[in-house]
Amino acid sequence: MNKTIIIAKHEFKSNAKRKGYLLFALVLPILFIMLTAIQASFGTDLPREVIIKRAMETPIPLPIILPSIFGAIFSVAIFISSGFLLYGMVEEKENRLIEILLTSVSTKQLLFGKILGLGLLGIVQLIAWLVSSLVAIAIMPEILWMANIEEITIPMVILVIIFFLLAYSLFAIIIAGIGAMLADTRQASQISGIITIVSLIPSWAAIFFFSNPLSEIPIALSYIPITGPITMAMRVLITSVPAHEIIISIAITAITIAIATTIVEKKLKQNLLVYDKRITGIE
Repeated sequence: MNKTIIIAKHEFKSNAKRKGYLLFALVLPILFIMLTAIQASFGTDLPREVIIKRAMETPIPLPIILPSIFGAIFSVAIFISSGFLLYGMVEEKENRLIEILLTSVSTKQLLFGKILGLGLLGIVQLIAWLVSSLVAIAIMPEILWMANIEEITIPMVILVIIFFLLAYSLFAIIIAGIGAMLADTRQASQISGIITIVSLIPSWAAIFFFSNPLSEIPIALSYIPITGPITMAMRVLITSVPAHEIIISIAITAITIAIATTIVEKKLKQNLLVYDKRITGIE
């Protein structure tokens, strides 16, 4: 069996048992469905216009915060998986396991095996949330109205998965490069926090998505590789995004991933077996 696949299977199986992963990928989606069912049990025959009006009159208007919540969930799903990659690489350096691994696999096989295995974990998370969302919508269709979404279609779901894969791949590559240069898990925690904040920028800009998802700010964020995939995943759900914008965003991110992969692979070869190197400025 290909060594990359062996590494991927190991990463998937070992990390799928983590409590944090099970909580986010299994427990929270089930709770979301249960809460929706409880809410729906009270019943409502109000017309759509009234429901939207009441949603807008809440202390923080629901049609504005729900896309933001989706973006945050999207980001967390990505960083749970890529976070495992970061901590795994640093821990393997700390306990010198990386030396044993590199005697039997190449740097490229190690890198792509980890990214593939943990990427599958991310896909499972995303599917769990998509399924739970569709079940919740079936139970309580008003959720779509309150989220300013007309309907969920198969092309939407496909695009969301594509943008998830792009976002995960880009962040995983970046994090792998950083992980190779870190000396301990404490630095890993600090770096991970910084990257997570950057990934949440689209969620903070959700007000612009609601008021006009085709305005300059959402479009600009769509073309920046580190924010583009998450921004586009949010935009395709709440409006009809022009095809050329989707293609450009995918192309820019894919090219960035290719360039980053080449750079990171070289850095990994140089730094994976360096144990006393620290990134300054985050102590």
